[in-house]
Amino acid sequence: MKSHLFIVLLILPLLVACSCNDDNDNVTPDTDNQSKVLIDTDMVEGFDDGMALMMLLSATNVDVVGVTTVTGNTWVQEGVAYAIRQMEICRKDSVPIIVGSEYPLREGRLSTLKNEVLANPGPDYRWLGAVEYDRVDDWRNFYVEHYGEQPSLSPTYGDAADFIISMLHKYPGELTLLAIGPCTNIAKALMKEPGVERLAREIVYMGGSYFIGGNTTPYSEYNVFFDPEATALCLRTPFARQTIASLDVCNNVIMDKNRYDDMCSKIKDERLLQIFHNCFHYGDFQEHPDASSCIWDVISAAVTIDRNIVKSSKTVRVDVQDDPSKSEYGRTFVTDNTERQYARLLTDVDADRIWDMVYKVIESRNEIEKNIRR
Repeated sequence: MKSHLFIVLLILPLLVACSCNDDNDNVTPDTDNQSKVLIDTDMVEGFDDGMALMMLLSATNVDVVGVTTVTGNTWVQEGVAYAIRQMEICRKDSVPIIVGSEYPLREGRLSTLKNEVLANPGPDYRWLGAVEYDRVDDWRNFYVEHYGEQPSLSPTYGDAADFIISMLHKYPGELTLLAIGPCTNIAKALMKEPGVERLAREIVYMGGSYFIGGNTTPYSEYNVFFDPEATALCLRTPFARQTIASLDVCNNVIMDKNRYDDMCSKIKDERLLQIFHNCFHYGDFQEHPDASSCIWDVISAAVTIDRNIVKSSKTVRVDVQDDPSKSEYGRTFVTDNTERQYARLLTDVDADRIWDMVYKVIESRNEIEKNIRR
């Protein structure tokens, strides 16, 4: 899931929970001073994490300082392979990719997650991400098997939490953390160096469902449900700014088969088209032509690139139920508890502008391929 997102009122205690169209959001991206963004992701091909990555890499006002992977939608090593392929498509060879957390914070979480969901399914309970299939233990072997060739890039070896901490120190007050997967890596960084959040400009999440039901269980969104303890640690940490693209706004931007087919028809880059055909959406649309889907992480990426996309939001205190003994384990909610932190929940965005960004990624890849063939 880029940039300076929202200008927050200076005195947080005076903030009240309110729905707003904030004039302070009407700021054009600063192309002369690129925003520093670190992407923390459970990477997939194409929609949604992959497109979010390619949008950020293509944005002229954003400097992606690194990508850390985490298990969630995919296994962490698998996500590395997808990130490398999409970096290669965007011809970006200097952005470090770091292998992150393979398992949630709570020991044994993965062993119970599937049963918890199947026992109490939400409307989209069929999606269990990495839990549904065997662990991928080596990114390179997976890459070669999946794409039929050797990668031209490799991950930067090291610890994802350490990398997050190092980037915060390198860019104090400048760096936006874009959390578009489970928050495990970021939570580990916060535990490893308490207070390091003071160096962040902002943290932008895709996750949670505050005024509607969840998509994995009736009360929980997938990223949060995968690691509620990590989400709780992050949401309760006093970042200067927290912005959340939850299901409350993600459910407003829909992709159907006509849209997906239209994008595919415009792609001239064979590797990018392969990504679109590998994406799980493609198979779903072939089998269920009347189906539709959200684009989740793409919204977080778009807002990070250009805050003008935000049409309305609510500034509220937020929390998550992180007690596994509770029936609503993984539920995110608005609270009056003054010990909890404020966050800005997005409630409406400009869908047309978001789709324009997506199509510009396709156009830019086509232009590069055309120039190479000349």
